[in-house]
Amino acid sequence: AAAAAAAAPGADYQDVDRHNARDRPLGAVERECHLMQMDSPGFVKYFKHLYHQADPECHTQGQPRRKLVYIKTHKSGSSTLTNIFHRFARKHRLRLVLPADNLFLGWPYDNLQNAYQPYGDTDTYDVLCSGHTRYNYDKIRKLVPDAKYVTIMRDPVPHFLSSYSHWHVSDHLVFN
Repeated sequence: AAAAAAAAPGADYQDVDRHNARDRPLGAVERECHLMQMDSPGFVKYFKHLYHQADPECHTQGQPRRKLVYIKTHKSGSSTLTNIFHRFARKHRLRLVLPADNLFLGWPYDNLQNAYQPYGDTDTYDVLCSGHTRYNYDKIRKLVPDAKYVTIMRDPVPHFLSSYSHWHVSDHLVFN
């Protein structure tokens, strides 16, 4: 047993060093690059995982989180992330809050009543990510209780310029 414990660090991190779609082990240079970029808490979590130690900060213990609310931010990669969350929900058979009109979940108002398509025999869901909505914690938590909340923040200046261009704001300005 002592020999097995002593050999664990020499296991070359193979049980966690799988990186791409082909699931090949990282090479020595790639592994060192990944390890050098970790901060101290990152290393601690890495070694806890390596030695199969429970981490009290991670209550899911390697299992995917099943309750999620994603508030979209225009012109910040939000449609791409929404697509990823949709695929995740499908893969894990999670119940999505789906906008009744396929696009807006109560937006521009914060009234969610009649804004989503109810299904099944419950009023709670697992994931809200499918529509443009306004953040209202009290109303959203009734639909997706015990969820983690996610959004994307973007540097305001490039975000403004991207939005200005995308929506052709200059075409709507009138100067006298």
